[in-house]
Amino acid sequence: EVMGQALERQKGREDEATAAFNQVFQALAQNLKNGLAATAVENQEQAAKLLQAIRTYGFDCSIEVFGHIGKGYVYNPEFKENIDKFGAGTAQYTSDVIATYVQTQTK
Repeated sequence: EVMGQALERQKGREDEATAAFNQVFQALAQNLKNGLAATAVENQEQAAKLLQAIRTYGFDCSIEVFGHIGKGYVYNPEFKENIDKFGAGTAQYTSDVIATYVQTQTK
């Protein structure tokens, strides 16, 4: 059901959706390269953008589910490989950034 909803939201906007996600992953890869901590404000802003992209092009994602998605970026080999194309370690870094974001949003 969630996948159907996501596909419906993306219909005709696939390029826009891809660009939104890629922009976040590129920014996070650059922040990792620059040595920014996962907890840095810049990264937390990227996490908010990523969650918004998921909600815009995917489904009505809760904070809790966003946390699980972040873990999936590391534990799902396909996700990890795709995200690490932006730079080695980007998947783990993104997961850490999301974990911090989720913690601050659920306090």
